[in-house]
Amino acid sequence: MNRRNSLLLASTSLLLTVGLISPNRTQSQEQPSPDVIEEIVVTARLRSESLMDVPVTVNAFSAQDMEDAGIRRPADYVSLVPNATLVEAQNTGTTFLSIRGITQVRNNEPPVAVSVDGMLQASPNQFNQALLDLQQIEVLKGPQGALYGRNAIGGAINITTKGPSDQLEGRIQVGAGNGEHWEGQVAISGPLAEEVAYFRISGTWLDRKGYLDNEFLGGKVDPIEDKSGQLRLDWLVSDSLTADFRLYFSNTQGGALNYNWQAFDYQLDAFTFAEPGDANKTDLTYEQNNRGDNDRDILELALKLDYEMNWGNITSITAVNELEEWYGSDQAPYSESLTQYPFGPGLPFDGIAQQYWDVEAISQEVRITSRDNQPLRWLFGAYYVGTDRFISTPVVDDTGVGIVRVERRPTSAGQPATFSFLADDNDNAAFALFGQFNYDLTDQLEASLALRYDEDERIQTTSPFHTGGPPNERRKETFDKLQPKATLRYRMSPDFSVFGSFSEGFRSGQFNQSGTAAAASAAGINGVFDVVGQEETRAFELGLKGRLMNGLANINLALFRTEVDGQQYFLFFAPTSSQVLAGIDEVDLFGGEIEIGAALAEGLDVYAAYGFTDSEIKDYAVNPAFVGNKAPYVPKDTVNLGLQFRTPIASGIQLLLRGDYERRGRQYWDPDNSSARKAVNLISARAGVESERWSLTAWSKNLGDEKYLAEYVLGGFVHLAPPRSYGIEFAYNF
Repeated sequence: MNRRNSLLLASTSLLLTVGLISPNRTQSQEQPSPDVIEEIVVTARLRSESLMDVPVTVNAFSAQDMEDAGIRRPADYVSLVPNATLVEAQNTGTTFLSIRGITQVRNNEPPVAVSVDGMLQASPNQFNQALLDLQQIEVLKGPQGALYGRNAIGGAINITTKGPSDQLEGRIQVGAGNGEHWEGQVAISGPLAEEVAYFRISGTWLDRKGYLDNEFLGGKVDPIEDKSGQLRLDWLVSDSLTADFRLYFSNTQGGALNYNWQAFDYQLDAFTFAEPGDANKTDLTYEQNNRGDNDRDILELALKLDYEMNWGNITSITAVNELEEWYGSDQAPYSESLTQYPFGPGLPFDGIAQQYWDVEAISQEVRITSRDNQPLRWLFGAYYVGTDRFISTPVVDDTGVGIVRVERRPTSAGQPATFSFLADDNDNAAFALFGQFNYDLTDQLEASLALRYDEDERIQTTSPFHTGGPPNERRKETFDKLQPKATLRYRMSPDFSVFGSFSEGFRSGQFNQSGTAAAASAAGINGVFDVVGQEETRAFELGLKGRLMNGLANINLALFRTEVDGQQYFLFFAPTSSQVLAGIDEVDLFGGEIEIGAALAEGLDVYAAYGFTDSEIKDYAVNPAFVGNKAPYVPKDTVNLGLQFRTPIASGIQLLLRGDYERRGRQYWDPDNSSARKAVNLISARAGVESERWSLTAWSKNLGDEKYLAEYVLGGFVHLAPPRSYGIEFAYNF
């Protein structure tokens, strides 16, 4: 029996004995028996369908789920999804989302399509934002490019915010915690004109001084202050036409570049290169003489129009996205000294590394969708997005006067000199045509076919001040792909269905900053080219969904295999603080998930989930010796376990107890497989009392205070994960 078949047999046996999916249930104090798990409606296929019937692996979180779990930011719900992890490092906008082995890398397109009320986010730097007034989150796994387009190679995330209400209502919440953590949220909604127009406005504020000490400057290296707001307006224009307007804005400030370099001895204040990099070494010292600083602004505007007709409806979504983000901090080795670099001439000083993004995007989507109550259901659509992205990566001399912020041009006379200024403007225009047919061959068997063509034209023009290569250099590339998806679903009984699918997807290629390929080659780093090719996937999936115990439990099971061509991978080139992308020619991913959720007794819910991903590099022209290694940023497996208990303790008052356990399995960070981080075990807990109008809750994340590295970059650049945090929050509904 070969390795693949042995793995399949062992994994299947294990999956059949391990549990999974977070239950969603109706709360009731009167019934003496457990409640039936609530039916959930999702929009995974761009129409409303039952979660149990839709032939896609979906993890869905309702508004009550998110309130019970204390979900405030993306990391909170990703931690509850099997075969999904999120790394937060470097700065607010930099996150590394991994789903089934498809992973985000720096300065690149995301591995999933993220939509908020139907509006697709234009930049991955938008993803890690405060979540305001949410109604539902759906995490779709596996390539979803046939409907969601380019970059949905790992899946899609649909976020739905709460719509305006027809009566005046609101909510206020305040909280405090360790690390000098203070936060507040407010929401209010009601009618503007009875039966015609309604509004909902919400806001959130977070101010935390941080957890990790700077031993040289004093204070913390990881503060954050976030102010975000959202406005929704619904207008019933006529019996058949509705308009939904959404405005979201956010300003986030905090620390940045909280790295150590293991090649540098912070006690001796010198480079030693005595030990190879270690992805489990967490005894770090922060002693930068420049406190890292990060500033990000987000603006999102979207107008959604729905026009209903006898045969179906027409939907139009017009969106504007704007993002501006800057960070700056000590350049490697992130030390208070002005020690010379060991790389020879060219870097005779300690530097200040910075990066600046300015992204503007305008998009338009139009969909024509048939009615749901017919054997043949169809939709057709078209999409366009124009994006202008400027990015600069300067390195400025550290003369001891602090950080001089650099954006679109180098420093002026009389200021610290700009050693390196890598900057370019990217004008991108992408369009797509797509369609889907779902046909009931019998009462039990449905066949579905979706097809989408995406074309993405990219033009890069280097800045007049660019130092890495010719200034004002213009490069142009077009990336495109026809993305099919074919699915069969068989409903074995009212409580069980199985499905199988084949799909293809792609992530757009792009440009490395001009000159970085030549600089990397001169330093002996291979595989870095001016143009980063597009990443393509082919995926097969088998799934089962079912209800057990007369509706008191549910189960989801999925097995997948994904072939990846040109998997994009990040490299850091320390001499010029260059962040570059390279490609791994071929990677195979094989894995699965099993999820069980159950209402065991009145008020008692449990869930368990297990996911595994076996990754293997099959072809790597840059270094054939790495063939057979594991793909970077892919945990071997994940485990999610949880228990929630809600029970009356007095008239109109309930006690809520909740615990969540997450295990992220062993993983490598680079194709070299130079150092593996051991498995990480994290516990979150919440306990509180609540009534119909108010709640008081104590919470903790990383309750066991596990010390681990959030990120390890080849060469020993490491970023420490947050320690234990805890706090208390009070909410009042009116």
